[in-house]
Amino acid sequence: MQIKQIKQIIGLIYKDFASNRYLLLVQILFIGIMGSITLAALFTDGEIPTAASIIIFAVIAYVGGSILPETAIQSDIASRWNVYALTLPTAARLTVLAKFTLMLFMYTISFILSIVFAAIAQAISTEYVFDIFPLVTIFAFIVGFDAITYALVFRFGYKKGTIFKALGVFAVPAAAMLYLLFGDLRVFGENGIYDFLDWLIAFDLSTLFDKLWLPMVIFGVVSFGVCYWLGCVGYRSGLETVDN
Repeated sequence: MQIKQIKQIIGLIYKDFASNRYLLLVQILFIGIMGSITLAALFTDGEIPTAASIIIFAVIAYVGGSILPETAIQSDIASRWNVYALTLPTAARLTVLAKFTLMLFMYTISFILSIVFAAIAQAISTEYVFDIFPLVTIFAFIVGFDAITYALVFRFGYKKGTIFKALGVFAVPAAAMLYLLFGDLRVFGENGIYDFLDWLIAFDLSTLFDKLWLPMVIFGVVSFGVCYWLGCVGYRSGLETVDN
């Protein structure tokens, strides 16, 4: 990649920051307030497991980190920037890459905040031992999941593209709830729901993430690369959609 192209990508990212700079304060307040509430759980009498608190904060950080990239895409659509960008000496693939880079940048900051939060938890809690695997797993999954969403947004427009994210966010909990209500819980033991609750309480998160982190990293890297390419391919076709 040439220096000129790198400068163009930086300029496109700067445009997103400049046009949505007030959102940085919103993100800081959101992560700060929600993070403080979660941190307070570490001082309780074990009502919330410390490892779960770290995961909760990581999710909060990524939700906060998604505010700017999501709004930047929406504001581009509202101002018809993507159409205007075709008149500029900037390749479509650089416009797509700028959005993917912005997303990765914000999520990297969220990842760093999660590590800082975990370090604080270890310093103030005798129950928690710092484990990088859960944080890496969540980071890789979020990046891969949003990369798929971005590819769909560039091809089908924001409204239709984000249906995938909505389905992904609600489908898994809905399926789990339906199974708990109507499924055969005897797979957890003869006592059904009671054995399930005992299994849930005894569930070892660290063991799960020790097994998941590598597949999730592979998923994140492959998804980011493939979906960036798909986003470039579908970019011009996506300009014909209704909300573009």
